[in-house]
Amino acid sequence: MNTTASIVLSPKTRFSDLPAASVAWVCLALSVACPLPADEIVHGAVSLQRIRIVDLEGGRIVYRAPAGELRYVSITEVDHLYVDSVSALRDLNQAESRLASGDYLHAVGHYERALRVASDFWERLVRARLIQACDGADRIDMLVRQFVLLVRDETAGPMLAAQLLPVAAPSPQARRVEQALRAINDVINEVPSQSARIVLEMLRFHIARRGQANNPLELARQLVPQPIPATVATRGVFRVKCQALRMLLEAGEAGQVLRRINEDLADVPATVLPELLLVKAEALLQSAADDATATRAGWAAMRVVIHYPDDVLVPDALLLAAGVQERAGRVPTALRLLDECVNHERATPAAAKTATDRAERLRSAG
Repeated sequence: MNTTASIVLSPKTRFSDLPAASVAWVCLALSVACPLPADEIVHGAVSLQRIRIVDLEGGRIVYRAPAGELRYVSITEVDHLYVDSVSALRDLNQAESRLASGDYLHAVGHYERALRVASDFWERLVRARLIQACDGADRIDMLVRQFVLLVRDETAGPMLAAQLLPVAAPSPQARRVEQALRAINDVINEVPSQSARIVLEMLRFHIARRGQANNPLELARQLVPQPIPATVATRGVFRVKCQALRMLLEAGEAGQVLRRINEDLADVPATVLPELLLVKAEALLQSAADDATATRAGWAAMRVVIHYPDDVLVPDALLLAAGVQERAGRVPTALRLLDECVNHERATPAAAKTATDRAERLRSAG
């Protein structure tokens, strides 16, 4: 007979009065009835449940897995957070729900309220998510304000900010672009580290380029020659730097672009190579006076395809390589590359349509 099944606990019951086996059953029952607070992180198709978020190191969220080991996930890969381990952060959960549904404006409001009560690493984490929400909401003024506050945190701010450079904001319709640029200009020479200054310069150029303000070509010329400190050499930083390089290409300065890229390629993290290789291919193709130089452009593009087959830039690299093959008269090879672009899992609708239209043109030409 199982004696533990008939145990009755009263407010006066003491564990010392119970048999050892009964204590084990009681502890198990209490753990099921009152589970410990647990957090959750969703990124892509992966849902990390029954975890506990314990820190934010650079751009990586540190969490303790159910088995107890520490693991990491980049904040830029996170689609949704749920925090149960800190009761004061209810607004963070509301913000995350809004962000996941694309309701960026309401997400911003909830993140602001969560930021008022957040402390320790949670303050940086909430501020980072607020910056991401401002990007989606096209609130470039608030984004810059929070970005500056983050960068001034010299312990981890520049490294985290380098992961959070905006993508969508400002739009052509954005308000307060000039105000945002002035806010950066007011502090850019006061920040104590080169890493912080470089990240702010990247942000300023990005805003000026998209907002068509502050002579972005001149900013590009200032930005391109500057070395990127290893602490902030992120994909986002080099994405913006490559935008500056492309602006110089449009201004007819392909030689300077190639010199700069060749210097960077010798000493950058592998994660940013696809960005640089694609711009190098574009610069070689633009300056190609013969088929040999054009072929070099095709090889630079194919390095992205071959060495980084899952990268988001592969469809663009395939399009460029197909153009080189078409120029050389190798139409069957060009068609194979265009078909590969259409079928690539990272192909955007725009890239797939471009590849389809070009393939149809080549086939109809016989």
